[in-house]
Amino acid sequence: MTIGDQIRCSIDDFEDGTKFEASLSHSCTGINATSTKLFGNVQGEIGKNYKKCLRQYYWLLEPMLGSINLVDTKFTWGRLLSKTLTPDLTDIVYEAFRCTHAHGAEHPISFSYLPCANTGGPVRFEFEENIMAFPDTIIFALLSVTILSEVNKDCAQNNLDGYIFTLGDEQFNVNDWWGREEDFRPIADRHNTNRLTLNF
Repeated sequence: MTIGDQIRCSIDDFEDGTKFEASLSHSCTGINATSTKLFGNVQGEIGKNYKKCLRQYYWLLEPMLGSINLVDTKFTWGRLLSKTLTPDLTDIVYEAFRCTHAHGAEHPISFSYLPCANTGGPVRFEFEENIMAFPDTIIFALLSVTILSEVNKDCAQNNLDGYIFTLGDEQFNVNDWWGREEDFRPIADRHNTNRLTLNF
């Protein structure tokens, strides 16, 4: 599948309303392809480069997830991961989502999801009884990294005409925004003025 196909399938599965795991898997694969284009595909460096890619785009992920300060927030609540005691968002995405899906496993039961993307309500996280509930906007946050990364500037394809991603109440056509990260930075900054650091 092309990177564009991953975007299309992720959005289609999300809009279906019953295929959230499939949608998340496609969005994680898009990051995998993007990190490889950014940093190469050296054996033993794949996970490191995946995380490096995500952290490079915290300026974009933060507003997509409700203006959370992802640089300083550590999700230490409830011992969510087995490999990392003080995980940030990148550690969770890589270990709990990308790796489990890549190996054909379900995501850990310590994670669930909250509908936010199509409700018009606030983006939020919830924590209760050793379960962390992610906003479902995590999918479009990951997709936006893939779409906007400069290395993917030539990924437009006809079957993506009419596909959109959103930030706040603004809509953006996927094919119009491939690789335009520098053009998008002022938009992201406008939605990220009140960065909240979560403390546990």
